[in-house]
Amino acid sequence: MAHDPLVPSFEIGGVPVSATDMTGLVAALGRRFAGSPDQPGTFVVFRDAHGVVRAQTDPVLKAAHHDALLVCADGRPLSWIGRWRGLSAMQQVPGIESVEAVCRAGAASGWRHYFLGGGEGVAA
Repeated sequence: MAHDPLVPSFEIGGVPVSATDMTGLVAALGRRFAGSPDQPGTFVVFRDAHGVVRAQTDPVLKAAHHDALLVCADGRPLSWIGRWRGLSAMQQVPGIESVEAVCRAGAASGWRHYFLGGGEGVAA
């Protein structure tokens, strides 16, 4: 598993979920960027409950969760489950909101950003 060892996690349906918040996401990315380029865990998954259900019948999807640096609770139910399991600092980390937080932190830290996808003119 490529999960950041400094971020606690729990499993639900065999899918690891990182017990983190937006600040923890940014910190984990900073640690990852400071590490070796060939280090595993080069992506973050933003997971909701539906994705956990889908992973039950899709072994490739389930494996991707184990290969991720973090599996953030994109939906509230996963963050609630984490807190119910005693991970009190865990919060919902919506993927769409993380883009701005990561870009702001990256600009301040000198990280380079690359955006893939979208229609003509979207990046502008």
